[in-house]
Amino acid sequence: MHYENTRRHSNRRDSSGIRFYLSNELRQHDLGYITFGTMSNLFGLAIPPLVERFVVDSYCPAKVTRVKCHFF
Repeated sequence: MHYENTRRHSNRRDSSGIRFYLSNELRQHDLGYITFGTMSNLFGLAIPPLVERFVVDSYCPAKVTRVKCHFF
């Protein structure tokens, strides 16, 4: 998800989210890792066990939003 703020309003807030569901049964596809605007690495998002809610505060530097990304 990407939001364009060309007028540079400082009072814009995003309250979107991602919901994860856990299962005891192994599924065909598995999630490796996910990143949110900041530099990515394998340990960039480590969700602690047994938590009901996990909040990630993140940002995306301006130089990153100027680059056109291609996803395969």
